[in-house]
Amino acid sequence: PPGDPASTVDWGSLARVGGTLVLLMAVGRLPAVCAALVAGGRGADTPVAVVQDATLPTQTTIVTTLARAAEDAAGARAPAVVVVGEVVALRRGGLG
Repeated sequence: PPGDPASTVDWGSLARVGGTLVLLMAVGRLPAVCAALVAGGRGADTPVAVVQDATLPTQTTIVTTLARAAEDAAGARAPAVVVVGEVVALRRGGLG
């Protein structure tokens, strides 16, 4: 996770590279991840989707932005996939 001295992830570089990020096992660290990406230069208005229980009848999808993801997805639990990037806006129904 961001801020962990043992982390080998360069969150600043990931923020600046643009494109789509797909984060596995990150829902529990979503506040730190979103803060690190915004601090690294990714726009706070970047679309984010948190997909919980993907492909199951219980699937839920929370669509939000980096600025609001930690709050909007506070109740999300594993297993979940976090998708960050403009690709989220292409989903059926858009950001709403």
